[in-house]
Amino acid sequence: MERLAKGRHHLANRTSLLRMISAWESGARDASDPYRLLLCEAYGKSPDELGLGGGTEHVRSDIGLAYLGSLESATSALGELARFDEMKHSAVILGKYMPDALNAACLDWLFGESLADLRLSGSKVTSQDVAEVRTMTENLDRLDRFLGGEQCRLMALRYLRERVVPALKASKTQAVGRDLFSATAILCELVGWMAYDTSRHSRSGTSPRP
Repeated sequence: MERLAKGRHHLANRTSLLRMISAWESGARDASDPYRLLLCEAYGKSPDELGLGGGTEHVRSDIGLAYLGSLESATSALGELARFDEMKHSAVILGKYMPDALNAACLDWLFGESLADLRLSGSKVTSQDVAEVRTMTENLDRLDRFLGGEQCRLMALRYLRERVVPALKASKTQAVGRDLFSATAILCELVGWMAYDTSRHSRSGTSPRP
């Protein structure tokens, strides 16, 4: 991989690269570009043949654009959209900005049916976890205003995917659940603005709103 990347891509150091490969093999993390592209080139196989697709071959073309009345489906879509974005998947990167989709989603939200069918499991989430999400969102906002750039957006995406989405699916009281979804919506709005500010307009229009 290092030989293929020479003069084309800047990779992590050898120690970090070995840790990343271990995480890819165990399924703990998805390989993002340019690593995914280099692995495919090295082995002459597609991402799915190497097990690096993460199930993305079945990604919906309207992910993040359609209103999902099922809370379970909406939460899953939030995690998937963040994951595909972080992977630089073509379904997210090459997607078109569709302002009309917002109108349709709003109408579905106003007049469609909703289903509170989220299955909860794992450790219990408390008000302290909600406070953490709010504090992290404020810090990410300040960092973005001070530094800007794609790195801030990727930090927010990773936090959303690795910390917030699992918390949404964890056990909690009804009051904590409402507060957590409210805090998550604000974080999603921030991610959307970050995408817009970095000229990723298609992704700014597909940031899920819990």
